[in-house]
Amino acid sequence: RCAEIVRDGHRFDVGPTIILVPSAFEEAFSAMGVKLEDSCEFIRVDPTYTVHFHDGSKMSLTNDLQRMEKQLESIEPGSFRSFLALLRQGHDHLHMTLKAIAHRNFYSIFEFFSPSNFWLLLR
Repeated sequence: RCAEIVRDGHRFDVGPTIILVPSAFEEAFSAMGVKLEDSCEFIRVDPTYTVHFHDGSKMSLTNDLQRMEKQLESIEPGSFRSFLALLRQGHDHLHMTLKAIAHRNFYSIFEFFSPSNFWLLLR
């Protein structure tokens, strides 16, 4: 599911980060004095993907929470609540990681592999 473009010795990640963290691109463009929306058009992909089960049934991952609820509850009653908890946990982990890792400069390997970053693995 991850992909990259390699041109002239440069690697460009075109994987899921563009879906998950558009703010990373906004920051990079802003650092160059350019507004992201003036240079790129974002098009929502919905559904993101569809899972096909062995029995022929399928489930499409969508940003439409009502559709997700209907699909999940038809597979396992009560599962939508767990899905929402998973989304919240993913959101929290993403922002914790962005703050502790992605938005920092590390000037040595010891700064990266610090005790505070180690504890992030346990959360």
